[in-house]
Amino acid sequence: MIVCLMSICLALVVAVGLKGQHPEGHGRGPKEGVRIHGFVYGEEPDGARRPLPGARVRWVGTTVGTITASDGHFILSRPLGADTLRISSVGYRSRDTVLPAQVTDTLRIVLVAAYEVSQVEVEAAAPTIAPAPVKTELITSRQLEQSACCSLAESFEKSPTVEATFSDPLTGARQIQMLGLTGAYVQTLTEAVPVMRGLALPFQWEFVPGPFLEGIAISKGAASVVEGYEGLTGTIALNYRKPYNDVPFFANSYASTAGRLELNLTSAHRLSSRWFGMGFLHGRLTSWERDVNGDGFIDMPLLRQLNAMAWLSHLGDTTAIEFHALAKGVVEERRSGTLSAVEASRSYAVHTRERRGELILKSTIPVSETTQLGLRAAIVGQWIEATLGLRPYTGSEYMSMVKFMGVSEWSEMQLRYGVDVMNDLYDERFADTAWTRREIVPGAFVEATFPFSTVTLVAGLRGDWHNLYGAFLTPRAYLKWRPVTLVTLRLSGGRGMRVPNVVADNLPYFLSARRIVWGQISPEWGWNYGGSVTVLLPVGELWTVDVEAFRTEFRNQVVPDMDASARLLLLQDVGRAYANSVLVQLEGKIADIELRLAYRWWDTWARTGGQWRRRPLVSPHRVLATVHYEMADRQWQVDATLVWNSSGRLPTSAGNPDSLRWSERFPAVFRVNGQITRRFGAWELYIGVENATNALQRVAVIDPQNPRGPYFDASLVWGPLEARLFYIGMRWRIGQ
Repeated sequence: MIVCLMSICLALVVAVGLKGQHPEGHGRGPKEGVRIHGFVYGEEPDGARRPLPGARVRWVGTTVGTITASDGHFILSRPLGADTLRISSVGYRSRDTVLPAQVTDTLRIVLVAAYEVSQVEVEAAAPTIAPAPVKTELITSRQLEQSACCSLAESFEKSPTVEATFSDPLTGARQIQMLGLTGAYVQTLTEAVPVMRGLALPFQWEFVPGPFLEGIAISKGAASVVEGYEGLTGTIALNYRKPYNDVPFFANSYASTAGRLELNLTSAHRLSSRWFGMGFLHGRLTSWERDVNGDGFIDMPLLRQLNAMAWLSHLGDTTAIEFHALAKGVVEERRSGTLSAVEASRSYAVHTRERRGELILKSTIPVSETTQLGLRAAIVGQWIEATLGLRPYTGSEYMSMVKFMGVSEWSEMQLRYGVDVMNDLYDERFADTAWTRREIVPGAFVEATFPFSTVTLVAGLRGDWHNLYGAFLTPRAYLKWRPVTLVTLRLSGGRGMRVPNVVADNLPYFLSARRIVWGQISPEWGWNYGGSVTVLLPVGELWTVDVEAFRTEFRNQVVPDMDASARLLLLQDVGRAYANSVLVQLEGKIADIELRLAYRWWDTWARTGGQWRRRPLVSPHRVLATVHYEMADRQWQVDATLVWNSSGRLPTSAGNPDSLRWSERFPAVFRVNGQITRRFGAWELYIGVENATNALQRVAVIDPQNPRGPYFDASLVWGPLEARLFYIGMRWRIGQ
């Protein structure tokens, strides 16, 4: 089966590539060798036009192109017969410009921001919903700066789709949830490469500083087969700031009343006419012990993190070959547990050390005007050392992957095809149990996009062979229909598979005295399907109403079972499970105030404690409201976020003494965050408050006075553990 798919892909590469190679016409037309001069500008949503560095300028039908300088200027020789320039840049709409045979004036070309309203693509007015066939939410750099946004998990504070869980009191790591399930079922892509997986899960959302990002794209429903067989509930695509269109120097500093200090630095430079480089540096320190609820445990871990990244890009010479290399390293240490003043006899220490290294390589080679080939490769190393009370844990992972792919277009149809292979080696030890496994998975994929007048259909199929679990197929499809200009309907469906990492996936659940029982652990198989309706309302400013519903059904799922007994943690394959998700959101603008209101409902069930139950520690209902106001001169900006989470189910504590029993449900929580930003040219000063309502889970640990006793449990976190805090920060850009 795999061989057949590979043969089909190879035949398509050859056939379509040959079809795209045709001789240029040599009739009368523009003279060869004439040099064209021009400037490219980007038009922002506020109407301001700025020089656009790093924009690609290419003659359509040829491989002759260049990129713009820091002031947006370009010089390009004109090939024989060429008459159309194609200008493109990340974050802006591409534009084709037809030129006369003789050009004597300097060209001045304006690209409009990709989320700007136009008369043709009305849907693009919705700044958080992309016009792609797959339901996609966009978080732009502008939106990232509307809050402190210190880590990737905190970047989702304003997102109606992705929710960051409340940190557990001992590791302090924040997880995410999407479509009613944990982030383990979301495929996270770093510059289109799936390197954040496996043992990275417990802390991966803390490994990406928000100021490093220029945007995040969140697609809902099963991910594209091009990216792999995982990603059952969707994809989170991280797009870092680019060396060819960023400022020479950027700094972002942050300090909070909780004792958290951060510094982010980036610097982008043009190394030569075609080469660009950029450096990133992030430092984070939390050194204060805080115990607001008085239980003797540090509310949030003491933390030290150093995060460095380098980006090298080669763009658009006469052969139009692109090359990108990204190297990243992270070192982090967390210490928590009981306060240092607590006597040794009742101390409980949690200490984790994480180290991570990534190398990503990407290259694109045009074969013809209609076909291009690409290479994506990555090498990742991940190491974790942890002491969880009396339980030690160590884990290491070495992953490498290579993907060869092609993209071909004819008429309006697009075909993506290729082959890939992943090699992943795991070595884990928890207390007296050890696991070692190597996964080798070669695969092949093909995905076709068929655009019709009002309908776009995307259908994909991939076949993989897993050295441990054999061969399997992954079909996925997406449909987008625009019956009228202001209404868009989407449907999606697909199958997915994931191999669980039972300790890394469930690390916070081990922070208790529960006896651990290891049951049967199997690959998780499931289907995801759903749809959405997006309606644009031309009432004053354009408003967007969006309604979506998704369902994920597992043939088998590995679930931490805390309902069998208050003294047991059972980790096993529970068989069938499902999650339903419904989201309704409204967003628009009144005068100069941008508003968003969203309501979501999750209904997630699995068989635990011998019967079907809703997933514990999850709020089934959530209401989100965001407000953004910016003065016309952009000097002042005000942002606010209001979040209400409903009550939900708690695991059983019936086996504990009466004084150590909790209710069967936790209460609702209402939180408010706010930020004010003042701009002084290249400087920005921002101050803000988090958890202004001081909503807290007042009791976060069962039997905290006896952490070595049989009833101790710090794994039942359902609400905020950090009290109200204030922060101040500064951003500084040079060369903008």
